Amino acid sequence: MTLNSLTQLTSDAAVAVDANVNIQLANGSYLTANNIRSAVQSLAASNVRPLVGDEFGGILHPFVVKDILNDTSFNGLTDILKRGGDADRAKLFGVPSNEQAISFSGCKFKQTTTAPSVTIAGNTFYNSYIYGDDALFSIFLGANEQGDKNYKLNIQTAPENGSVSDPSRMIGGWCSYNVRFTNTLPPGSTMRLRRLQSETSSS
Repeated sequence: MTLNSLTQLTSDAAVAVDANVNIQLANGSYLTANNIRSAVQSLAASNVRPLVGDEFGGILHPFVVKDILNDTSFNGLTDILKRGGDADRAKLFGVPSNEQAISFSGCKFKQTTTAPSVTIAGNTFYNSYIYGDDALFSIFLGANEQGDKNYKLNIQTAPENGSVSDPSRMIGGWCSYNVRFTNTLPPGSTMRLRRLQSETSSS
């Protein structure tokens, strides 16, 4: 969660560098398929390369996913999906879950409850992010003298005969981790991500 927060804060800082990063919908508006198309094409118009393969990458809050699925506007998802059968539905959108990605309009989204919400003029808006290649740079801090890497998982088994604090040996073992991570925005004034802010019908 700490690493997630670092990435989010760095993404939000891009707004101060490039005004095109932030796309705030009007009060009472929910995210639609058209908003996604506009954000993706905005990145393409800035010559931003896709994140993986031919797709950009994004994150959405589950409440926002609900609004996109309920988008009944012309050429919205409901309008598109009703023209095909179940196979077409699965191919286009998949089954929304925390384990499955959602692909649409050149972007593959992951829904997650870690997508933050913010209060604007007394109203709750949810942030959705779309990333292109090199949108953020992660920094490798290098190995220390002991040769430790950026991420280290320590697993220790409890003594077979127990210990003073655990004479019955109810604790089998424990683990901890040590991670070194930070990130930053790329140089220049053209940022390679978009942040969409929208209210939801669930809030």
